[in-house]
Amino acid sequence: MHKHLQNLERLCQKLQFRYGQDDELVMQVKREIESNMTRYSKNHLSENQGRHWERKEAFSAPMH
Repeated sequence: MHKHLQNLERLCQKLQFRYGQDDELVMQVKREIESNMTRYSKNHLSENQGRHWERKEAFSAPMH
């Protein structure tokens, strides 16, 4: 997913240089980047919360 975001950002930079900041295609790519970043952040956050929960469970288990 990270590589996909990098490719979109590179594409956006090239399009901005070629067509300008206000071009509809540039704006569409920016929206796609924002959408993917939000999705990536949510997925990454939920993965980290799952790991935190597993660690919390491991430390709270009684030791025999």
